[in-house]
Amino acid sequence: SEIEKITLKSVHSLMADMDRIAVTKTDFKMLRGILTGEKPEVDEVVTSSPSIDKGSSGSGDGKDLGADESEPSLPLTGEEFLNTVDQFALSRSYTVFQAVQLMELAMANPSLDSFDRMNFTLTLWKSTLNRDSFQLVLNVFDAEEDRENIIARIKDCNIGRVSANLLSPKCTVAGGGIDRGTPVKLK
Repeated sequence: SEIEKITLKSVHSLMADMDRIAVTKTDFKMLRGILTGEKPEVDEVVTSSPSIDKGSSGSGDGKDLGADESEPSLPLTGEEFLNTVDQFALSRSYTVFQAVQLMELAMANPSLDSFDRMNFTLTLWKSTLNRDSFQLVLNVFDAEEDRENIIARIKDCNIGRVSANLLSPKCTVAGGGIDRGTPVKLK
């Protein structure tokens, strides 16, 4: 039928976009390791990535984000966390599932306050590949008022207007019904 052809064409288009501009699973594992201070498995590490500076964190503290340390480093400060995610997405986009995981990491980072987390959600909105499923990211926030505030700010940024209209602060299932596994624990 015509609807099936259109749907299949959309799926193929999304898959092509994911292959072309989405953050790879391996790169995302590396990013999670940087953000949490956990060292990724040796076979998971990407030795070079054009979108991330493995040098200084940019905060002037001399912290080397790509250093080979014998022990896991402490989790990044709030500013380092936000800058790292921003820098990583300069030339690539996150899948919604990756954006949910990043939002959960932000929620678990004690250096980020509620204002930082709401601003971070806007960053994720701008760098997410398929915004039609962004409700899953919003559902990480427990309070309906927070989701309402974020939706209003997303609609004000004039990016992805059609997708923004799909968002709702009245989420009935936390996490949108997906199994996100065990909660993230920062060291």
